[in-house]
Amino acid sequence: MSVVRMNDQVNQFQRVAVPGSGDLRLEAGDYRIYFEYVGDGTAADPSFDAAVRLTDPAARPVDLRAANGTSYQMGSHNGQSEFTFHADEAGVYRLTAQGSPNVTVAVGGNLITSIMRTILVPLALGFGGFIAGIAIIVTVVIRGARSQRPPAGSRSGPFAY
Repeated sequence: MSVVRMNDQVNQFQRVAVPGSGDLRLEAGDYRIYFEYVGDGTAADPSFDAAVRLTDPAARPVDLRAANGTSYQMGSHNGQSEFTFHADEAGVYRLTAQGSPNVTVAVGGNLITSIMRTILVPLALGFGGFIAGIAIIVTVVIRGARSQRPPAGSRSGPFAY
């Protein structure tokens, strides 16, 4: 199920063909710019190179910071994160890309965050359930042991008074 959600996220990225330019409709927030490669292209191949420029709704340049190079392969999309940026306001941003026609520029959210959510939330729920189960077992065992002990001060056996 989570792989389907991640695939949907990748499919919803806004894309601009290289060379070319396009308008991106963005909400305020943090984004990543991914370079998607045709075929078996990778960022290590110099023929799969691109340069991008992004401007905000007021046509001011947006500061692009180098990304960690996280890569993905989802369906027909094979990409790697190249830049991160923050959109200060919602609106139409303009992305211009130059370089190899073997590259498509995709803009979207952080896939690492999605992956971490996909992995960590179920792990946390599973671990929490495991701890709760252990606590229930310990409680039942302790209560069961207490109920089988004779009350304090009572005597049993052949010499009981």
